Amino acid sequence: MSTALTTSKSAALATDKPLPPSPLALRYPKNFPEWVIALGTPIYDQAKGAYVLPEPRPEQRVAVQNLRALYVQHLDQTPNRFPALAEELLRKLHDLTQAKPHPNDAGTLRAEATVRSFQRALYDIPTWATLRAIYNWDIGEVGSYDEPKDRYNTKWMPQAGELRRIAIGYVKDLHTRIKILDRILREQTELPKLRDRDKDVGGFKLAFGELI
Repeated sequence: MSTALTTSKSAALATDKPLPPSPLALRYPKNFPEWVIALGTPIYDQAKGAYVLPEPRPEQRVAVQNLRALYVQHLDQTPNRFPALAEELLRKLHDLTQAKPHPNDAGTLRAEATVRSFQRALYDIPTWATLRAIYNWDIGEVGSYDEPKDRYNTKWMPQAGELRRIAIGYVKDLHTRIKILDRILREQTELPKLRDRDKDVGGFKLAFGELI
């Protein structure tokens, strides 16, 4: 059985209200409950002579389906779709430029130009992922385990591309979570693809109120 969920069909787009503050925006989001981890861990089936996934009980299946649907909704929570999220993100970006201004970007005009570059880079990224990236940058703990520890200089504000790269890493982590839930349900979710950051993306109208 295959279930395809895309951003165009998501329930999140049927409302103007974004989801409540996401736990995914935390520094370290909580992992799956133990029973979900158990369902995703193969066990040896003597009769079949192979490792198989446990069969979820009906109430467990419903709970996993609900969690997966919530995760897919989180992928829709981008500033270009929800003005409230755009405003929240804009405040955090301004705070970031004030807290860690780069010496070469001193001055109000340079700070505003930096914020606009952030807007262009982050318009299609789920806001919870960007907020998590901003928070982790602010405390000096960004990047993934397989990246050099000195890849990012968190003494100053990040470049727009750096902040986007970090946030995308968190989105990919969520994709992995959804795939694990799909495996438990023996289903498959069609996940939205992020745009290629190396390609020109001019002409998009942002919820921030400007054209790029």
